[in-house]
Amino acid sequence: MLKDKIQGLLTDQRRTVKDLSKHIGLSDTAIRNIYTRDSCELATLRKIAEFFGVAVTDLLEEKDVRIDIRDVERSFNPGQNDPETIQKLTDIIDEQRKRIDQLTDKLLEMK
Repeated sequence: MLKDKIQGLLTDQRRTVKDLSKHIGLSDTAIRNIYTRDSCELATLRKIAEFFGVAVTDLLEEKDVRIDIRDVERSFNPGQNDPETIQKLTDIIDEQRKRIDQLTDKLLEMK
């Protein structure tokens, strides 16, 4: 959940909701609304990620990050759990996250 990710980062970085709300230009009430709805606008999500120094994808649940299964199938031979295969899968996931960040940037430019 988004609120759990935000709260965890606030705790880890010893920051407060007030710090966050000031940085992104929203009231404490607006932040509570993000917690309640467990979502926010893409531009706000980008500002939150910037505040914490993380990628937008780091704020999303794994289920929100889609991976093209064909990419995985091309890189994986069943029964292999060797380091090379694991690295290929990791690279595919990293590439998908980069694509999401690029699309996020394009969406923000369109506004």
